[in-house]
Amino acid sequence: MKILVEGVRTNADGEEEAELFTTYTLNEIAEIAGNEMAMKDGSTKPKVSLSFELNRSHILRLTKVSAEIIETKIEEVTPKKEEKKEEKKNEEKEEKKEEETAKEGEDSEKKEESTEEAKSEEPVKEGEDAEKKVEEDPKKEFKTSTVPHTYPCAIKEKMHSVNLLDEE
Repeated sequence: MKILVEGVRTNADGEEEAELFTTYTLNEIAEIAGNEMAMKDGSTKPKVSLSFELNRSHILRLTKVSAEIIETKIEEVTPKKEEKKEEKKNEEKEEKKEEETAKEGEDSEKKEESTEEAKSEEPVKEGEDAEKKVEEDPKKEFKTSTVPHTYPCAIKEKMHSVNLLDEE
């Protein structure tokens, strides 16, 4: 990438004339745009930042160049141990309630025949087992985060027909 800095002056005839003051060459910008991080899925295009200053000779100078690529990461988050303990406690409470209701149901079912009792208990057990299997599978949660990557660039400056004042 090249940046050309020109000055424009007006002649006595009223015509504007451009004169090249400085040429800045930034070779690393192309390398950054083609690097591995810039080509990843979920990363942005490089954003180039240019910092200029106007020196005491009233010449515009490029002081700093950097390129930033923002990478978006998706990470799986595992539930905390405390949450798992609370879930187990809740499951135990539910099981106790189910057992109590099952006991009450058994008292009323004793009056019925034993064959009907065996048939009605089997589907309930299968349903309970299926619920336990579903609850045992951990819920997967994903977290997205952005990670900025900043790359500084070297500046090659070439001045054309410019006389600078001393620093003193």
